[in-house]
Amino acid sequence: MVESFQDVLTIAMFIVAPLAVVALIGLIWVLSTQKGRDMRRAQNAVIAQRVRDHNQTQDEAVARSIRNDQF
Repeated sequence: MVESFQDVLTIAMFIVAPLAVVALIGLIWVLSTQKGRDMRRAQNAVIAQRVRDHNQTQDEAVARSIRNDQF
């Protein structure tokens, strides 16, 4: 009985251990790609804010020029 139970445990470990390794690798991959995605979103947000600021500055410069031309 003990030998057969030990055989079942051994076989189960040959099934469970590789699945655990695959699950761990998958978890690391998902977390790393999520972190990369978050970093790209943050960079894109900074770039978009800079573009908005630049456009606003350009719009203000045009508005000042128009106001100066009117007077």
